[in-house]
Amino acid sequence: MNKFFSLFLYFVSFQLQLMEISPQNLFDIFNSRSFFSADFNQSTIQDDKERKIQGSINASRDGKFKVTYLEPISEIISSDGKNLFRLDYELNQLDVFSVEDYFTNIESPISFFTKSSGELSEIYAVDHCDQTDEISVCSLTPIEDDTFLKKLFISLDINTIYSISYNDTFDQEVKIFFTNLSWQNLSDEKFTFDMPPKIDIVYH
Repeated sequence: MNKFFSLFLYFVSFQLQLMEISPQNLFDIFNSRSFFSADFNQSTIQDDKERKIQGSINASRDGKFKVTYLEPISEIISSDGKNLFRLDYELNQLDVFSVEDYFTNIESPISFFTKSSGELSEIYAVDHCDQTDEISVCSLTPIEDDTFLKKLFISLDINTIYSISYNDTFDQEVKIFFTNLSWQNLSDEKFTFDMPPKIDIVYH
């Protein structure tokens, strides 16, 4: 039985590697992964000035995530699927938002790792996917007109997300490059954080 199961997993993996990424299956490829973790380097360019940030991300398809910004700012943005938390260590303040009020159908790169394929198709339209060698670059546009993002690009293959970049309404060009990527299961502890003592908590 173990040999049969191993052979089955090998066959599925082989079929995935042969799959060509297209506008029709892009969201299904994301949806086939239940967990995502990676380190990242984020570059933001505005008015010819560049700001770089390092951090890490943990996310799950059930809506939980934690984004930790390490340098040059110290901040955590996370969600337990019901509430959205923003912990600012410099301000010593924790902001709490309702996901239902502030994060439903919002076009954000984190949504690719937390929402289902059906939910993603309600937020983004995939314009096209171009393949160079073994890497595909897919261009997406938010379906709603009045949105924060204007255009979004994903560079990926079947097993790896290399980068996500976008242009927003503030005329910013943001590029996020992922390293040390993993699709392995994440425990609930990966989505929690320790609060500093005597922190101000603000509910919105």
